[in-house]
Amino acid sequence: MKNSIFTTILAFCFGVQAINASVQTDIEKANQSGKAVFLVVTEPGNPDEAKALALTKDAQVLYSKSSIVQMNRADKANDDLVKKYQLSGVPLPVILVIASNGVLGGGMLFSNATSQNIVALIPSPKKAEVLSAMQDGKSVFLVISKKSMNKKEILSKCEIACSEMKENAKIVEVDFDDAAEKKFLGELKITEIGDTPQTYVINSQGQIAGFFIGVTDSQKLAATAAKKPVGKCCSSGSSKSCGK
Repeated sequence: MKNSIFTTILAFCFGVQAINASVQTDIEKANQSGKAVFLVVTEPGNPDEAKALALTKDAQVLYSKSSIVQMNRADKANDDLVKKYQLSGVPLPVILVIASNGVLGGGMLFSNATSQNIVALIPSPKKAEVLSAMQDGKSVFLVISKKSMNKKEILSKCEIACSEMKENAKIVEVDFDDAAEKKFLGELKITEIGDTPQTYVINSQGQIAGFFIGVTDSQKLAATAAKKPVGKCCSSGSSKSCGK
């Protein structure tokens, strides 16, 4: 990563151009290596830039499968990213967390950030799948079960519902006993599932529209995805928890 302090004006100009030209490329390269990204967004002359970078380096120690990428908001080359992540007018520095699948896991102002709560924004693999589907405007049928449970018919009904929705929905399976997903399940307030799989229907706005125990008719699943929600789930880029 380019140093934030340059000894000459010439070095500064060429250094910033190199960083800006490679922001999206660097994010994609890290993701292709299976790494999450701490994106430090700042502008030239910001007095907290070095501190923000140091903080993300501390976060990287806590979560080694990550990369740090710096972005200059003032550079026109980054306008698409500024628009995508709604960064115009946001106090800087701000630190965004991008999951290994490229989806935005959340963001935080440097003034409110610690290395621990930045790492906490990294979504679990299954939550990242859900956020990715939402980013694509799709609803999600979140099927939660244990390895010992028979979910074949449940998945079949979900597949039919996806077809009825013209593929504007995605099935995401979660193993209740997967330690990596415990935090995500906790956000959904799922602490036990008994001996029957559960299906949560999350609409394209990221809201829980309903949930079912056991086998459910495909038409009902599709209709529920289009209903007004009974709860709320975190949208892409939010640091708030999902809740039923």
